[in-house]
Amino acid sequence: MGNTEDQAACRADRGRRFPVRLRHRVISGALLYIKTDFHLNSFEQGSVVSVLVLGAMVGALASGRLADRLGRRWIFGLEGAVFVGGTALAALAPGYVVLVAARLVLGLAVGAASATVPPYLSEISPKEIRGRLLTLDQLMITLGILVAYMVNLAFSSSGNWRAMIAVGAIPALVMVGSAILVLPGSPEWLLAHGHRRRARALIAGVSDQDTADQLLRRRDQLRQEQDRETPQDQAVTGWRTLLTDRVRPALIVGLVLAATQQFGGINTIIY
Repeated sequence: MGNTEDQAACRADRGRRFPVRLRHRVISGALLYIKTDFHLNSFEQGSVVSVLVLGAMVGALASGRLADRLGRRWIFGLEGAVFVGGTALAALAPGYVVLVAARLVLGLAVGAASATVPPYLSEISPKEIRGRLLTLDQLMITLGILVAYMVNLAFSSSGNWRAMIAVGAIPALVMVGSAILVLPGSPEWLLAHGHRRRARALIAGVSDQDTADQLLRRRDQLRQEQDRETPQDQAVTGWRTLLTDRVRPALIVGLVLAATQQFGGINTIIY
């Protein structure tokens, strides 16, 4: 079905979501001590937490174009570097303003990773294990939350909130290293940039030669069908694509799920 090396690379990428949730949730314990050290009022405490979400919105919106330009592997390395930089800035923050800025930087990486990991997994994994990979990706998110709480517990007796935050640099460094040394490129990105031989070799590595040829032929057929679309269909690009008939159902489902999660009050429990 696929060689061990490439399947290991797929599994390594799932860890990309681990630092996202570790970084996202560790603030819940650290804030108990930060508010005392920096004398934060209720508004300032809320802004330290919520500014990460604002950064995540920007990161998620901007990461797609960067991933298309730089490639999936290198965008992951960039996200890891931003995680490391934001973590260092937060752990060394001398006051409220710098801490908020650090959380904003971390939010950029959180949003970018959340937007780029699932497409990469779907592009790189064979269909036989694709569902398992995406399910385990969700498991890594939950595991990151659990580890964040364990880190908070480990440093709670000393009240060392800087150490709580600094621990997040460890998975971020692993993220950078795996992007450089372990992860394969995305076949879809390689094909889009004219690297057909490399794409075929990558697909064959996680499946077999016949499957690689079959998938490439199928992609060529889809591209030919797209080229035969009416000028009106081809003119719909960018944000307007979300309103087309073929995309609108997925958009509605996504919005309803996101709203349901927020109205369910899960953030009140986690934070």
